Amino acid sequence: MIVNIDDIINYDLSIITYYYSDKENINQDESKLIEIEMKKYLYLIAKNHKEYGMTRSIDMYWHTFILFTKEYHDFCDFLGCSYIHHSPATREEEKVSFHENFINFIEDYESAYKMKFPNEIWLATPHINCGSTGNCKNTLPAINNLVCGGGRASH
Repeated sequence: MIVNIDDIINYDLSIITYYYSDKENINQDESKLIEIEMKKYLYLIAKNHKEYGMTRSIDMYWHTFILFTKEYHDFCDFLGCSYIHHSPATREEEKVSFHENFINFIEDYESAYKMKFPNEIWLATPHINCGSTGNCKNTLPAINNLVCGGGRASH
């Protein structure tokens, strides 16, 4: 049985967030927002049994989290699944499915959380390649131009 989202949001990942913040040179407040979004992402995977695409900012946090193997495994158990695997997109056709899976994630996110998808966290972060101008648009079509983490998840 999967726990509720409030329990997931309050799950203590402070050691991972501190490490991530230090490693990526990001302030603690921004790191905490990324942590919460990563938890929401993994929660929806566990709840909906779907693969979703993701963007680099959340993917980088997830990579950091996976390095803490015991804490990551404990969190997956807490979600009610044995393990959520990270499967990077490596071929062109997987990158196309990433885009579709990310659109599905946004739709499921807005439905599950009854809120507008937070583009400012998922799409406009220092981990996204915004080109030489550094100007990223906070709109859904912008994901076509992202250099994404390309991760997808399954369990």
